[in-house]
Amino acid sequence: MPLSGNALENALEQLTAAELIFRRGVVPDATYVFKHALVRDAAYESLLKSRRQDIHADLVDALEADGQVAPELIAHHATQAGLNEKAIELWKKAGSAAMARPAYEEAISHFNFALDLIVQLEDRKAWRERELELLVQLAQVLMAKRGYGSEAPTKVFERAAQMIDSTKNMELRVAIYYGMWIGPYMRADLRTCLALSTEFIDEVDPLDDAIPRLIAHRMRAATLIALGRPTEALRDLDISLKLYEENDDPDFANRFAQEPGVQIKVYQLLGLWMTGYADQALALAAEATDKSRKLAHANTMCYAGLHHGVLAMWCRDYALLKRINDEVLSIAEEHEMSLWCTYFGLGDAIVKIRTGSKAALEGFQEALDKYQSAGFRLWMSFYLVQQAEELLDLGQTSDANKILQRISKLIEATGERWAETELFRVKGKILLAQSNLEGAESSFHHSIDVARRHGARILELRAATNLAQLWVDRGEKTKAYHLLQPIYEWFTEGFETADLKDARMVLGSICR
Repeated sequence: MPLSGNALENALEQLTAAELIFRRGVVPDATYVFKHALVRDAAYESLLKSRRQDIHADLVDALEADGQVAPELIAHHATQAGLNEKAIELWKKAGSAAMARPAYEEAISHFNFALDLIVQLEDRKAWRERELELLVQLAQVLMAKRGYGSEAPTKVFERAAQMIDSTKNMELRVAIYYGMWIGPYMRADLRTCLALSTEFIDEVDPLDDAIPRLIAHRMRAATLIALGRPTEALRDLDISLKLYEENDDPDFANRFAQEPGVQIKVYQLLGLWMTGYADQALALAAEATDKSRKLAHANTMCYAGLHHGVLAMWCRDYALLKRINDEVLSIAEEHEMSLWCTYFGLGDAIVKIRTGSKAALEGFQEALDKYQSAGFRLWMSFYLVQQAEELLDLGQTSDANKILQRISKLIEATGERWAETELFRVKGKILLAQSNLEGAESSFHHSIDVARRHGARILELRAATNLAQLWVDRGEKTKAYHLLQPIYEWFTEGFETADLKDARMVLGSICR
């Protein structure tokens, strides 16, 4: 039976004298600890299971009354007390708190504890909704920690997809649909992604619920950007942004893998840049990055930083790329987020290549190999174009040409055409370096045609600048002027970016 008063004090003194426990402080405010964990475990195991559970239940009550105790500690005692339903809620609360800090490994552990307990419940069907919530949260943490589309979150989403018909909660359904889309997206199976996202839009657009609609349209927009269809993507993003602004929620970052407003903005900036609005794109990139910093949500910060860095690469602003990349790489390394580390490793290598580091080319290739070995192909064509142009600048035309052949195969396999214009432009530069002027001219023309078909005004200008320079060098200044001047005159902004400066310089050489 329980001891109290003098009997308890005497028993504690005997244990202290026997050096089985240590006392800290002065009675009656003293605390006692076991001398060794083995002694503690032996004492614990000597109790009947029912008695142990009673003690843990008492601890749950005491800790909850305190109000300042971490939920995972209470969850542990609730689990040991056999209070499974209470423990599930506490583990979920602990996981959510860890996810927000972020402490991803802790969150993964806490959510798994809760899911293991749900499996043990007699009336598991009554807990289907809670199980789905936990699966979605677990998958979102795994995406941040292990990488989008990687095996771990994919398996969790597949498990959730088997149960999706058991809920009418549209937010959960949205998260599961997203999980079904993100795997093919990361593998650059873009035709599947377009079909999935369009089907999803058809299902949710008739609904009054704004959240699934803004997510669905954003998913299709991301797919369209990769397919090289920025104008269509921007229409979807306009819909998403309007729905977001009407339904902004301060807890968005903790309910989704990234804060949806930042997600929308980073694809808008890519679409705006491609369609010729560089200043708006750069302003939006800075806005998304600033918002992610204020949220202090690690995954959102990395997400914004990645797309800001991609824009810097497109703009050939390597100082901006280094500044953004250094910031987010440290965040990714701190939280051991493997996919983000790989992405930012690629950005870091690009910066170092620009300084003339030959070792950086090897680092770039290693990062690409690591990325592809994980089963990812998204944006591979974009990164390979960067690699090919760097190799060309170093005079390695044969190696650059091999990269272009690889890009061509990737584009046909995946449908990822947002770098297709650059494929033909760089091909033209290689042919020019090989003194094949006719072949270079044909490739530059092809690049311009593809850019026009995609509505990629900035890439049209870039290819036209290369072709105009070829004609100027050949003495055909009038021909060069009539090609380049109308394209340049279309632009209303971005005049301090590298592409417009290059075009202006070529036009200036014509007019001299």
